[in-house]
Amino acid sequence: KHRDHIPSLVTVLAMALDVLVCNMAGDPVFGPADFRQPLLGSELRERVSAVVSKPFKLIFGSELVSDHEPLKVEDEDQDILLNIIFMSCVVVTWGDARGGGDCSSVADRLAAGVRSMTGSTMAFAAL
Repeated sequence: KHRDHIPSLVTVLAMALDVLVCNMAGDPVFGPADFRQPLLGSELRERVSAVVSKPFKLIFGSELVSDHEPLKVEDEDQDILLNIIFMSCVVVTWGDARGGGDCSSVADRLAAGVRSMTGSTMAFAAL
């Protein structure tokens, strides 16, 4: 009677996913790592975020991975290859140096880590 409630080894193995995340050049960025099904995008994002410090988006097949949806795995081997796209912002400044158009003194801070910007006709701020 109790054996009906114990999953077989075959069932348990079928629920395991082997996940590898590569950049667009095909270089591994994360994994391979084991996950259990169903695998939500948020769980994968959390694990990848532990080793990747830059903002990113995950692509599975041709679809953007949603945090709230499970990955739809159709591979009978349960091997998953995802691509990672790093989101980076580049700040370009111009104008008269006397009016703030020369940002060379903060160029290194504008080259990485900019998350948002705001501006007016005479100034801008990068966060």
